[in-house]
Amino acid sequence: MTTEYLEPTPLNKKKAIILTVFGVAFFVANSLLWPPLMAFVGAKPLCEKVLWLQGLIIFFGLVLIPLSFIMFRRVLSLSIYNQTPLPTDAFFKKQKVHRDWHVKLEQAGLIFVLLVFLLGYIFMFTTSTVQVLFENGQICKIA
Repeated sequence: MTTEYLEPTPLNKKKAIILTVFGVAFFVANSLLWPPLMAFVGAKPLCEKVLWLQGLIIFFGLVLIPLSFIMFRRVLSLSIYNQTPLPTDAFFKKQKVHRDWHVKLEQAGLIFVLLVFLLGYIFMFTTSTVQVLFENGQICKIA
């Protein structure tokens, strides 16, 4: 059995550069914006703080929906091509092609993460009312 390799195309290289720049920009923006956001939320009264934190959790949950779609497409592509890396993946240098158990392992990991997302969505969007009781006896109702 001969070893197969995938050579990167110019499109693969461009995609890798764009994804790298986007990832670094997202990381830097998140690092710079998170502390002021938490300071802003921390200065709010207790009931407003709970509402803000619930809104942030829902926002990040909704951000995961496109990520779930991308992961599901990847599982289907792995089933079709039965190899990793896929010809459409972003990479800079020659990559060794893996088949069989490598593909099954990647599919299993992606399916596991998708199930965790699904369970999180079910938990997050089925709670109709959350009540929080604080030390001073104040109850915050969040619909």
